[in-house]
Amino acid sequence: MRGLLVKDFRLALKQMRFILVLLVFLAFMAPALVIDEGSEFVVYWLTFVCSFFVITTISYDEADNSVSFLLTLPVSRRQYALEKYVFLLVASGGSWLIGLCADVISALRSPGSIEMMMEIDWLALPFCWSFVALTIPFMLKFGSERGRLAMLAVLAVLASFGYLLSRNTDLFGMWDHTDTFTIDVHVTAAALFILAVSALISVRIMEKKDF
Repeated sequence: MRGLLVKDFRLALKQMRFILVLLVFLAFMAPALVIDEGSEFVVYWLTFVCSFFVITTISYDEADNSVSFLLTLPVSRRQYALEKYVFLLVASGGSWLIGLCADVISALRSPGSIEMMMEIDWLALPFCWSFVALTIPFMLKFGSERGRLAMLAVLAVLASFGYLLSRNTDLFGMWDHTDTFTIDVHVTAAALFILAVSALISVRIMEKKDF
């Protein structure tokens, strides 16, 4: 699995133009974020953008039947599927820490609780894990193009369900009366459950897929 991780990191580094754009954007945004509040944006934005490198690596693997070649190496289908989730955790965790450093600098120069800031910033990780974990099985099953369309359809259904739920229940009222730490715990537990189920589905898809 270590070799697969190295491969995916090298594929991510191929997008140097995009990474340079990220760095230039952060360089321009950093002074304003340090002086002003709202630097949580950097944490959420950077975490989501870097985590989507997982989807990019799947698209690269599909090109020229690269997956078939990888499976001729001492790599099992199960390892291939699970490595995508390990890569997701590493990429999201690393980018989250970078964004958190910028947010801590901002918090030190402005009044407010660093603990509260970190509780809010933490939510970037479970939200990101959930979204990408929902995407990976579709990408592995249908390919990059059809997988994106299928994922958009699922998101539309989930958004409609969430809208109907919010209209018929006092969901947001309950949210307002719950402390941030409790919300973090529940959201993280839900995200880990989604990750586990998604990983099992992806392994099953890879074991049955013909290349």
